Amino acid sequence: MPRTSFIYLLDYVDDIIIFGPSLDALNSLNLFLNSKFRLKDLGQLKYFLRLKISRSTIEIVLSEFHYTLQLLEENDFLTSKPSTPMDSKVKIKTNIRELLNDPSQYRKLIR
Repeated sequence: MPRTSFIYLLDYVDDIIIFGPSLDALNSLNLFLNSKFRLKDLGQLKYFLRLKISRSTIEIVLSEFHYTLQLLEENDFLTSKPSTPMDSKVKIKTNIRELLNDPSQYRKLIR
C-alpha cells in the first residue's frame, strides 16, 4: 500500500515556503514547479514576514525579537523604564488628535 505524505505550501505575494515530512516528495514537487515556473531556491528558511525561523531536530522556533528591538529603537523606547499597571490618576484626553502629531507613527507600531 503506498504511503501518503502531505506537502504544505505557504504563499505570500511572490514568496512560497514549501515544507513537509518527506524529502523525496519535496524534491519531486520542486522539480515539477521548476518545470512550470522560474523559481529560485533559497535553501533553509531563516526569515519570513519579519519572523526569524530557527530549527533543531526537535523543534521550530519563530521569533520577532529583532523586529521588536528595531521598533523600540526607532521609537526611542530602548531606554524607557515602563511600569505596570498604569498610574490610576492619569487623565485620558478625549481629543486624540492633540496627542498624535503624526498618526502614521501609531499605525506603523500596531501593524
